[in-house]
Amino acid sequence: MTSVNSVISDIIDNYQQKNGLNEISKLIVSSPGVDNNFKFAWQIKKHTGRELIGILNDGTEISGKILDVNNSGDISLERIKNKNKKETEIINVNFSDLKESKIKLKF
Repeated sequence: MTSVNSVISDIIDNYQQKNGLNEISKLIVSSPGVDNNFKFAWQIKKHTGRELIGILNDGTEISGKILDVNNSGDISLERIKNKNKKETEIINVNFSDLKESKIKLKF
């Protein structure tokens, strides 16, 4: 990460010198596509251990930690059943039953 910061800093410094600018007013860092829905089940498998949020075809909202995704598109999620007792339950949903699905970002 330090090397990336160093490279970006050098690029910004060179740009400022060439264009006679003293400062850059805004620098936006993003992850393109992170807010797009998944198109294939294998994309979700790459996020095992993260939290998936989604909407089923019937409109039901679901969320849970991704435990596994198999080749048939079956997704196993662990979700909190009772926050007070920290009880969890495993739910299974097939990718074809998801109308929308995204990873919940942590900041």
